[in-house]
Amino acid sequence: MRKIAWLSPLLLMAILLVASSPAAAHSPLFPVENHSIDTAMAIDDPAKSIAIYHELESEEAAYYELQMKAGERIFLQTLIPVSPQQGFIPGLALLLPGVGSNGTLPSFVEVPSGYHTLVAPGDANAEGELEPFTPGPIFILAEIDVVAPVDGTYYGVVFSNDQGGNYAIAIGYLEAFTAEEILSLPVDLLTIYQWEGQALWQALLPYVLVFAIGLLLAYYGHRRMGKPDTWVKWLAVISSLAFLGSTASVLFQLAFSFTRVPVSSTMVLSLLFALAYLIMGLVVGRFAFQRKELSLRVRIVFVAIAIIGLSMWGGFYIGPILALVVAFAPPYRGKK
Repeated sequence: MRKIAWLSPLLLMAILLVASSPAAAHSPLFPVENHSIDTAMAIDDPAKSIAIYHELESEEAAYYELQMKAGERIFLQTLIPVSPQQGFIPGLALLLPGVGSNGTLPSFVEVPSGYHTLVAPGDANAEGELEPFTPGPIFILAEIDVVAPVDGTYYGVVFSNDQGGNYAIAIGYLEAFTAEEILSLPVDLLTIYQWEGQALWQALLPYVLVFAIGLLLAYYGHRRMGKPDTWVKWLAVISSLAFLGSTASVLFQLAFSFTRVPVSSTMVLSLLFALAYLIMGLVVGRFAFQRKELSLRVRIVFVAIAIIGLSMWGGFYIGPILALVVAFAPPYRGKK
């Protein structure tokens, strides 16, 4: 028991990370085609905090449909992954039903009859910051935060200038993840990294390197010392490497982000995630190279790691799933 007692505060830290993460992150979405009023992307719950990652060509607009009741809060925010000094400075507008004042919009933006507009031009001097959960670089350009004056259909609009690029629009203010959204996060993160400008191979490189090096070392250990010595231990090796890959990925993404935005205190949260992945990976990996039974207490630890790993979208879900498989594997003893 003493050998795993030191895990208690570290696992507690991981649980606290899980509890805090939905309170500060947006659920990601990726629309396909919404460049006209008729094809506007319908937002099911305008209060729920989501981030929609998309792109615009030059002189193009994207539309988001919001069904609102009078008195409800409308929150919209636009951001991009590169400095606006590179020329792409999308603007943000809210189309409201009824009569009112109008902001200045480009001629290519559609405004339905009977609507007026609220416009927030993009800030050409916006400073970048680190989004710690991806982690990734963001530049917040514009924000609209108002109360709906009447019941009806509203439209959030993001429009480009004479230069296109990638943008994200954040909609809503109540942060929460569904189970489906949590389960899709590892793949969504790869898409977000590509939205930031990385190639797919770059986003996957930390995992590939960790698996390649780790499996070679494990094979060397098996050949020289006979460890790992069972199929269960080999599953633990793969689980461990998946968690360690998440640690490497977080560190790689931090390094990428700091080529675009300044170092800030928000990196602490990213590093805590990386540390939690590292701890889980090392605990699982240590078991893989021990000649010990899969005792009840170790099974309990593995179940806890699986639950925490899934909740923290760690190990590309390969790590948590295989940790759970190991936890319920048949009893066995290692070689003497």
